[in-house]
Amino acid sequence: MNFFKAFFAACRGPASFVDLRRQAGWRVIVHLILTILLSSICIGIGRYCALKYFWAQAEQQFVEIFGNGIAVGKNGMLPEKDVDISRRQELPYNGLLLYISPKGAEKNYSDETLEVRNFILVWTPGYAAIALRNRENGRWSFAASDAAQGELVSRMVQQNDGSLKNGLTLDELRKEILSLAALPLPENFKNFKESGFIPAQSLFKMLRGSMAAVNGGAYFRLTFFLVVFGAFAYMMIFFLAELFPGAEKKISSAEMWKIVLYAACPVIAVVNCFPMLQLPFESWYEKIFLVAWIIYINIIKRWLERNSELIENQEKQ
Repeated sequence: MNFFKAFFAACRGPASFVDLRRQAGWRVIVHLILTILLSSICIGIGRYCALKYFWAQAEQQFVEIFGNGIAVGKNGMLPEKDVDISRRQELPYNGLLLYISPKGAEKNYSDETLEVRNFILVWTPGYAAIALRNRENGRWSFAASDAAQGELVSRMVQQNDGSLKNGLTLDELRKEILSLAALPLPENFKNFKESGFIPAQSLFKMLRGSMAAVNGGAYFRLTFFLVVFGAFAYMMIFFLAELFPGAEKKISSAEMWKIVLYAACPVIAVVNCFPMLQLPFESWYEKIFLVAWIIYINIIKRWLERNSELIENQEKQ
């Protein structure tokens, strides 16, 4: 059974699992991964389209603040106007763009500027950096690269210092931004023979697409983790239940794990509509997914157990 037939069969209800539970194990895993991948792509597309208006506004603000684009040449990456003035701009997703001029950064950034952000893009003449805030612990991951070659020059979260293993504090993030601003212009820029220009429209298309891809990737990892963790936990309970005296074994373990994974497919498709369409209760994504998945698994399991004799008779005939 190919992917689309298996997916729509899983969506039709418990009766379809009579055949789905006999699929080859590798096929079940491939179908699950494809479901998660396609759902994540849909989330990325949904985010890309849903925030088109907000990114268009951000592009207009960029033009007002920095000019029509970024000039790239021997002096690095510079805005079209007011090169020597450090500035900032609000971005969608509660983000912030910080431009640090060749003359340097502010000596300090207030809590109000940095703390409440989901992400911060740092732009200096020679380097580009991104800081992402972990919503659970409030700490930051930070990575900066040479803008001319894209080589990673700093990733604080990978250092061995125990205080940084879970990310940077707000004070550490400020210090990292200031130290980045103090770095000299990379030698690679001096080898530029001709100056280039990146229009604001192209820049924001790239940013919009990148943020959509980041969102899709984040939900791919989250969904994959939830499925692996949930399937493992459910199968452990299933094994333990079989050990009790008098427990009827109408569904084998080899069939049950396939049922569990296939049952996740329609749930993934439905629950991923919350982040894709920006629906209410998006923050409850994990809870809604796990509850709906467990309910669907149990509906399928009870139907198969209740109709086990009928299924056996039909197969003999």
